[in-house]
Amino acid sequence: MELVSEELVEETWQEVADFTPKQMSKSMKEISKQQPQLLAFMMEFTQDLDQEVRELSIYMFYNIFRMFKKSYQKRINKISSKDIIK
Repeated sequence: MELVSEELVEETWQEVADFTPKQMSKSMKEISKQQPQLLAFMMEFTQDLDQEVRELSIYMFYNIFRMFKKSYQKRINKISSKDIIK
């Protein structure tokens, strides 16, 4: 596995930072279809955090997922709850 380039990291977070609420909602729907168990884990894992911290955690998760997806230019296999527990 190759490292995600610094340029791609920068490009991706800036791109996501410019999303409208509608674009972000659409993107979250897409990730919920592509990685439902991983998103469910993040939602559960952050549920006891303050709302602002929770939102930032999910935002960071989304950015990182998008960076990997763009970096590897292919579909990322669905991560099962079994894999998450491991």
